[in-house]
Amino acid sequence: MLLAHELAHIRRYDFLANMMQTVIETLLFYHPAAWWLSDRIREERENCCDDIAVAACGGDRKAYTTALLALEESRDNGVFFAAAATGGGNGTLLRRALRLMTGGPAHVDLGARWIAGVITILAALFTTGPAVGKAADIPIASRLDVLGFMSAQDDSVTRYIDNTPSAARANPDTVLRYAGTGSFADRWRWAEQRGGSLKANRYWVGYLVAGDPTGRNMIYSDRETPVRSGTSTFMGRMRIGDAGNLIFTGASLAPLVGNHASTSTAIFLQFERSSGNDRLTRVHVGAFRFPVYFGSVPAIWIDSASDVESVERLRELFARERSLELKRDLISAVGVHQDASVVLRPLMEWLNSNEPESIRREAVEALGEVPDNRAVAALARVARNDRSSGVAKEAVETF
Repeated sequence: MLLAHELAHIRRYDFLANMMQTVIETLLFYHPAAWWLSDRIREERENCCDDIAVAACGGDRKAYTTALLALEESRDNGVFFAAAATGGGNGTLLRRALRLMTGGPAHVDLGARWIAGVITILAALFTTGPAVGKAADIPIASRLDVLGFMSAQDDSVTRYIDNTPSAARANPDTVLRYAGTGSFADRWRWAEQRGGSLKANRYWVGYLVAGDPTGRNMIYSDRETPVRSGTSTFMGRMRIGDAGNLIFTGASLAPLVGNHASTSTAIFLQFERSSGNDRLTRVHVGAFRFPVYFGSVPAIWIDSASDVESVERLRELFARERSLELKRDLISAVGVHQDASVVLRPLMEWLNSNEPESIRREAVEALGEVPDNRAVAALARVARNDRSSGVAKEAVETF
């Protein structure tokens, strides 16, 4: 079946069409519409060869779709075929599979993510200056919202340069730092006790876990604090390779809690005081070099934690949390840890639980951030067998 697909490319002289496209892309490298149209042509080319291959092999669309999935799964074993049957990239395999299995027409997905991309392109086209040009180096993860556009003179944000402090409310009104060598559990209990003694009814507890030491894969995730690039404003979970052109709202951490590796990951959890267990209200996760917006709420810093200690604490908070939004943020926080063996277990437990679909989809997205063959195999199983079509589709996209 895969050979039939490749022979269809030869029969249609697609290699010549691809050469022409490459020339046009080179000449019009600066034009977003040229790239968009070229991607559509490549996808339609794959659709045409899919139809020819299905017809040549008896019309069994299910068997052919299974063959495409098997070819993609072979990457999990370190095997890379020269064949182009998985060509297209950027989620086209999912659209091809849906078209083959449903018999529906191929179409451009005009969902929220696609619209967000269009808005970003428009912002880049109508914005001058070097900041936007370099913003293309920032890989942005799937869970991203485009909030709108901001004036370049907006005083509510401050460009992050080294340790420059941000606006007045960005800082915590009090910073308490643990002194000593107690265990993470002891330090957490100390933070809870100190939080209960503060006059403010809210407080942050912050600590540090290992991050990507290369600095090429830094995280920033805060549902309530936007990030600006040029005149575009984003909010969501991002993986950032080069933050030189981003504008954050917040205060630098080093002057507040001491110097640490800039690529380490800082986790801040905001609690509201109440009788019994204090209630979680916000989750912030970001590389140590990125500012944090504290909103004048006191911060309690308990230094570093191992992945095991941190993930276990986040699981405990998840177990008693009722807000679906905060549960999703906690799952996302678990996904940023570097030790795959520690991360995979809770993610699979949440995925196989009776939690609502939105929670299980968040676990699928977090699995996609784990650089481990076991995560890829798990996504393949979910894509085939999950009881929810929405979770299965999320698994295919994440895969």
